[in-house]
Amino acid sequence: MADLTGQRLSNQYILEERIGSGGMADVYKAWDSSRAINMAIKVLRAGYSNDPRIRKMFEDEARILKDFGHPNIARLYEFNQHQGHYYLVLEWVDGQSLDKIIKARGNPLSLDEVSKILFPITSALHYLHNNNYLHCDIKPGNILIARNQKVYLTDLGVSRTSKSDSTGGTPPYMAPEQFKAAKVSPQTDIYALGITVYEMLSGGNLPFNGKSTQSVGSTLSEKIAWEHLNLPLPPITKYNRQVPKSVCVVMNKALSKQPEERFRSANDFYNEFEKAKIGVSSAPSQNSVQSLTSATTMFFGNLKSALESRPDLPGGNGQIPTDFDRKYRGKPRLIGLSGEWKQQIILIQHNFLSLGRNTQMQIRFSDRRVSRMHATILKNHQGCWIKDENSSMGTFVNNRKVNGTVKLNHGDQIKIGINEVLEYREK
Repeated sequence: MADLTGQRLSNQYILEERIGSGGMADVYKAWDSSRAINMAIKVLRAGYSNDPRIRKMFEDEARILKDFGHPNIARLYEFNQHQGHYYLVLEWVDGQSLDKIIKARGNPLSLDEVSKILFPITSALHYLHNNNYLHCDIKPGNILIARNQKVYLTDLGVSRTSKSDSTGGTPPYMAPEQFKAAKVSPQTDIYALGITVYEMLSGGNLPFNGKSTQSVGSTLSEKIAWEHLNLPLPPITKYNRQVPKSVCVVMNKALSKQPEERFRSANDFYNEFEKAKIGVSSAPSQNSVQSLTSATTMFFGNLKSALESRPDLPGGNGQIPTDFDRKYRGKPRLIGLSGEWKQQIILIQHNFLSLGRNTQMQIRFSDRRVSRMHATILKNHQGCWIKDENSSMGTFVNNRKVNGTVKLNHGDQIKIGINEVLEYREK
């Protein structure tokens, strides 16, 4: 395969170093001379440029990324071609892939370390699934950890709509239905994520690697496929005795041979992992599927008069009385004090809430002083945090600029852009 290091694409992108290679493309660290920042350039190999099927997969990846705006999915800047080279210009993530981290570590990751990776990845998966897309190639090599600890899900090259039949993938992480050319579903991604979690907790060991004495097949891929289809999941305690039984139960469910026996959503997987980690067991109900992309917004006709009753306080015409939303006490929520979401109550029902100007944001603003991906609210069993997503105007909590991730406390006022003010409540 030709190394394009040193070449310039479209008189703008200087390919400085090849940092990765996949089945059909190479990824380079590049310098964007127009924006004066680093970019990741994914270049389709020359041998595939004339293959309509491969080129369509590459173009599909660009189309999918163009429409998406999730903070844990690397942003697409451009899809172009130069002298026969088709390429994607992606957000540069200064960090390492999870597979390299696992290999360098040599020992199992702790449960808390796994949680910190699982949370943003399940959030990104929910986002894909609720937009009717499947990733179909979840694995440590497609998860990037930035130096600032932000986690990214990458490589949507083989992703498909939820109506698609079986797709490609990487054998050690593929679900049984993929080997049987059966229909894929969100549970297919959950299975691959389960293998990834298994690998983190086992210190780099895969449950199905084609090396069992019982394996049947003439190639390694065939042996791996046979193991996925026929062998029970090796107990993770074989590699890590510190994994509690409650977590083993969660792993067994995520890695069930039958898709319908796995978790109904990536969000359920994360929530049950968290419960198992802290020793709380709870069987997921039939109504436990939650959509991360549809924030529940409640409108109250008498909110306007309540605000006007306190013209002396911040938030436009006044502050919302403390007892106004008493029926929602104990539930985390945002209350619009000024701006586009004024006089609205937003219940934070899921573990991820995106705010910004992009059409894919759950809480969307039309004010152009709000960045496309402005901020994210993250929720787990310990509470809610807000994180600024490198917005141009900044995110402020109680008039203090957010740097990194800040825990929200009852009564905190959040400022997005210039005019958008939300109050966080949880009591």
